[in-house]
Amino acid sequence: MATIGQVPEFEATKEDFDSYLERFERWLAANEIKDGKKADVFLSVLGPTEYGLLKGLIEPMKAVELNYAELTETLSRYFKLKPILIAERFRFYQRHQSQGETVADYILALKRLASTCEFARFLDDALRDKFVCGLTGEAYHRRLLSEKDLTFKKACDIALGLAHRDTIELSGHAECQKGVHKVSDARGEKSSQKSHFFQSRPQGYTRTKQPTSQRFKPSCYRCGGDNHQHSECQFQKEKCHNCGKVGHLQRVCKASKRTARAHKVSDAAQDEEGTTETVLELFTVYTAQQLKDGIYLNMELAGKPVKMQLDTGASVSLVPERLYKEKLKECPLQPASIRLSSYTGDTIPVLGQIQVPVRYEGKEWTLPLVIVKGEKSALLGRNWLQKIKLNWGEIFSLRNDKPVSQATLTNMLEKHKELFKDGYGEIQDFTAKVRVQEGTKPIFHKPRPVPYALKEAVEKELDRLQKNNIITKVARSDWAAPIVVVPKKDKTVRICGDYKVTVNRCILPEEYPLPNAEDLFATLAGGKVFSKLDLAFAYQQLKLDPESERYLTINTHKGLFRFNRLAYGISTAPAIFQHTMDQILDGIDNVVCFMDDTLVSAPN
Repeated sequence: MATIGQVPEFEATKEDFDSYLERFERWLAANEIKDGKKADVFLSVLGPTEYGLLKGLIEPMKAVELNYAELTETLSRYFKLKPILIAERFRFYQRHQSQGETVADYILALKRLASTCEFARFLDDALRDKFVCGLTGEAYHRRLLSEKDLTFKKACDIALGLAHRDTIELSGHAECQKGVHKVSDARGEKSSQKSHFFQSRPQGYTRTKQPTSQRFKPSCYRCGGDNHQHSECQFQKEKCHNCGKVGHLQRVCKASKRTARAHKVSDAAQDEEGTTETVLELFTVYTAQQLKDGIYLNMELAGKPVKMQLDTGASVSLVPERLYKEKLKECPLQPASIRLSSYTGDTIPVLGQIQVPVRYEGKEWTLPLVIVKGEKSALLGRNWLQKIKLNWGEIFSLRNDKPVSQATLTNMLEKHKELFKDGYGEIQDFTAKVRVQEGTKPIFHKPRPVPYALKEAVEKELDRLQKNNIITKVARSDWAAPIVVVPKKDKTVRICGDYKVTVNRCILPEEYPLPNAEDLFATLAGGKVFSKLDLAFAYQQLKLDPESERYLTINTHKGLFRFNRLAYGISTAPAIFQHTMDQILDGIDNVVCFMDDTLVSAPN
């Protein structure tokens, strides 16, 4: 009997367990699965990580020994553990818009992260601040930081509007650059009627009445354009490939033997031997004077990285022969029945065409790619743009960025190599001090069991922290907190001490306020250029006062470890770190710090 619907494997990183369980039980009911089979079906839909987690939770028993209710209750109890507030807020403030992520998706991600942060009345301000700081693209920052009385909803509306506008403008430009066809004679017409090129009008084009001065505006005799005078034409020094004279292009050459009569439009032309070939033009990039501010995308072709220039004026996507031989020669070259022509009328030699696997931002296609002679750039043309959905808003926002030469970048990295080296940095001349109430008795907790599925990752993280002198192994301690293990997307883990059951109960508060949005915007006011420096392992760059180290001892299955740096999970850590950064940056104009982000503005 066929089943109704389907339920995918449960993966804790993708869906809340209770939500998944609701869908799973509805599926069981719809398919009338009997109680005796529910446990077996449930175990079959657990992912490998989740199944290993379940085995660790029920040891020494085996999964087949438990019924359906016991299995689901075990996992539900595990996933319902109350999250650590500082860890949840840490994840929230660390979340930035990733490459290729739309503004709408970024808004949704922030809302999900904020749902476990307990911001209460501060929720709207927290969302607004993080949304503005986390957006990528200078255009967004310029617009949002100039807005008075900005709310989260207003910031979202403005950012979505900017993204939508950029998408419409750029995709509209691509629409106006539709296929360029060759105007050729129909079969049976006189052979003396020669063909020429013209650009087709966009779909939906309607002719509008123009003033007489515009309708009869003379065209430039050098290139045929009607948007400039011949004295301003960029082709004044260009050599004609027809007559050999300097000052005009072949397409407008008066010495040409071709007639300028209009004929029937077709996408194919008959050559002298009677074979059919498609004639396409490359308007934007393959000109005598190529654009300097091109837009480049990092694509993956046949499993290899290739940098391609985005060109809405190119009918097809292509790569030069050299690049084909270096990276794509395993794709068999096939004959191509097309002929390419540049803006100046020059013919571009075509070697053939391949079908290549293309990967971009997690999605895959198999697309045609033309191979040409010469040392041209790899072009991403309109035929690929019909298949690949680009993030036009992000591309538009990055287009005006001034490129930095490799030499400049290398010199800067060498000059400040201490800032960019691998590992943990160390803030000089400052230490973090954790103060507790007088007369407090030490609190010692035994280590909590670590699920077998995470034990190896936990041990690797402890070794890494110890190697980088973030923690030190100790034989004994009066203070000890159990650990909380936070899995990451890259299969590693973050280890935090559960200090709410130890030192946070008796810690003296730090009376230092975090800056609000008004403070941040006031400091950055008047700027036109903005930058953000994100500190890596921010808290763990600040050394602990030796007297405070004992309070931050953690108890693990590998023994006791004492933190040498400020640790996540301490209730006063945000205020301590903010105070330290404010002292370091004091007196520097147009610079402000919020947690681990340092914001900088400048007039130009």
